[in-house]
Amino acid sequence: MLRTKRPPQVMSEVDRDVEVLNHVLGELELFMGQLRMTLGSASKKKKKQKKQPALPPKEEYTDFFQKVKYALNLMGRTHRYVKDPDPSQLLRLIFSSLSFVLDHCPSPGLAQAVEAPLLLPEALEFLEETLSDDDYGVWKSLGTAWNRSRAEYPNSARVSAYVPVFSDGWLPPVLEQERHGALQDAPPPASVSPTHLRRPSLSLPPAQSPGTGWRDNPSQVPPLSAQGLVRVLYGFQARNSQELSVRKGDTLQVLDQQRKWWLVQDEWGDRGHVPGNILEPLPEPGHDGGHGARQDSPPTLQPNSSPAEVTAWLMDKGFSRITVRTLGVLRGHELLQMSPEELRGVCPEEWRRVLFKLSPIRTSLGIGPRH
Repeated sequence: MLRTKRPPQVMSEVDRDVEVLNHVLGELELFMGQLRMTLGSASKKKKKQKKQPALPPKEEYTDFFQKVKYALNLMGRTHRYVKDPDPSQLLRLIFSSLSFVLDHCPSPGLAQAVEAPLLLPEALEFLEETLSDDDYGVWKSLGTAWNRSRAEYPNSARVSAYVPVFSDGWLPPVLEQERHGALQDAPPPASVSPTHLRRPSLSLPPAQSPGTGWRDNPSQVPPLSAQGLVRVLYGFQARNSQELSVRKGDTLQVLDQQRKWWLVQDEWGDRGHVPGNILEPLPEPGHDGGHGARQDSPPTLQPNSSPAEVTAWLMDKGFSRITVRTLGVLRGHELLQMSPEELRGVCPEEWRRVLFKLSPIRTSLGIGPRH
């Protein structure tokens, strides 16, 4: 059972996600145990020529698939913070269970039809970077509902937010600060603290300190004052009344940056939330030395980017030296238009991750790979 130094009624976001993940893993194990027991009984009954026991109902299979997606979202949010078990090993176990259930699901296409929860961008990136070839094939075979974030999924407004129900009645603990409602596929806040917790055999330790830079982790961005100004790196189209549509190059005033989605105000006084990782802080007056933007602002990739700028972008994203050397000779439009086959041919080790990093930029610019 996980322990925390904070009072049990109030937890940090990461600690809470880890605890919820433990309980979701327990639910997956519970269903797996029931399914194996049913299949074992069916095998014995078959030998005796008696009526075979029924498999779990369709609703329980659906619940299992939803909780697998929920677990993947939680792992996408927490994998940088935990060490034991290793996230890649835990992911292998989850996909082993998923493959087993898919093989024994009486309703073909049921898993592919499960929309909620849609996967978070950080979960998709984690899967792209971590899955083995076999598990990657299983994941891709599950279709659009398992391979697109809410921003990319067609008619995503129809997909309701997912709130898991635990078989023992457990409810997630309260967060120190409520998460913004736009994160519809992440764990929602609860109003009741846990009572008796069932410990799953696969469990995670308390969260570790993050080790990633601020450029790929919005929660790590250097703090701004309440009146701080930021520049928009990539355009964003609002999908509901709580979000704000912004264009590349817009200057915004930050009102609240306590979550991954920041509350901002534009020059016309309109307010709304935008992803924190599409913003860069503007230099404070008198501290820019007359040189414009801060030197530590993240490099961006544009169609008119020079090879040097492409190289800077690749290095900022943490790609290997050989990938930087191979792709860094290209201009921005050449890299943005590369097809998956071309990327795989020149950087077979990291082509999936390169493709993943290019995807949101292509979407914002309205361009695609050449065929």
